[in-house]
Amino acid sequence: MADDFNWRDEVPEEWAPLIEADEWLRESFDEFTAEYEPVPVFLIQDLRGGELERLRPILALYGEPGLQLLANLQEIDEASRETAQIETPSGTAYAGYFFVRYQNSPESQQAAAAAAYAYIKQVNRIYEEEFGEPAPLDEDARIEISLGEAGRELAKEMHQAWVHSRDIPEVQIKSDLSDWGGELSMSEKCAELSSFLRFRIFRQIRFP
Repeated sequence: MADDFNWRDEVPEEWAPLIEADEWLRESFDEFTAEYEPVPVFLIQDLRGGELERLRPILALYGEPGLQLLANLQEIDEASRETAQIETPSGTAYAGYFFVRYQNSPESQQAAAAAAYAYIKQVNRIYEEEFGEPAPLDEDARIEISLGEAGRELAKEMHQAWVHSRDIPEVQIKSDLSDWGGELSMSEKCAELSSFLRFRIFRQIRFP
């Protein structure tokens, strides 16, 4: 890192006083930032466990979209709270992704299906509104939840599809959305918010 690099010169001008006003954020930016990437890579991860509220002053600069982003992050944080860290014989292990431990009950199945349908709708919206392309997913599709050995086999099949770059919808959609997240900085409306999104959220939330 260049000796004269300072995140204060790289982040949007309005961010600096808000970061300085929060001792935790200031120390995080001072310690973890690197040249060409002033926002700490694991900022979202480090704020898990109810600390995402620290981002409210910054995200509020962007009005309703910024506040909605915060609300969504907080919802994910709360849903995945019990999996954020586990105790192992060698010490505490911290999850690299946000994920929810599934409980096999009618209520959990209903909640999982509702989340899947909401995800489908958002993917279609991004394709239609951002890509200008037809919606790729059937919003009336029947959701099937694979558990036990069937679930493990499905996971293996999807992993192999990813390894071999098979052109199947499940893999292509993940690739398209990841590319879209990486290109947000090219959008005038999203350039500043992409500083949070590009490196921090897309790396730490697994797409179905």
